[in-house]
Amino acid sequence: MSNQSFIARGRISETEVLGVFQTLMFKFRQNGIFIQECVYCPHESKQNCNCRKPNTALVDDLVKRYNLDLKNSLVVGDAKGDFELALNLGCHFVGVKNPHTTDAPDWNDPRITHTLEDMRKLERILGKIENVDNNKI
Repeated sequence: MSNQSFIARGRISETEVLGVFQTLMFKFRQNGIFIQECVYCPHESKQNCNCRKPNTALVDDLVKRYNLDLKNSLVVGDAKGDFELALNLGCHFVGVKNPHTTDAPDWNDPRITHTLEDMRKLERILGKIENVDNNKI
């Protein structure tokens, strides 16, 4: 799930966003990580929609469609909204430190399941998420 307010501001089209998602899904698939579907909120935060993270409307739909077990699911992200989404859903949160993120969560929060210094280390924790200690990888 991704917030894509650039669509509402006319800076990128939905077709371009979907192209980026297809590229990401392909790259993950090459590394043995299969993403069933990507969803996004095209609204600006001032529109107060229910699909923008940390709201759960888009994920709620996916939970029903794919019969997801949220307690054994995770949210990966670099922003406070990603962390809040994980908390709202009751999921694990894998935080990826990004020097360009202006609204990062408090990386010392004990509710963060894992903290990654960069996205390339994600594959090291997949399948090990049941260890819910605050691990720094």
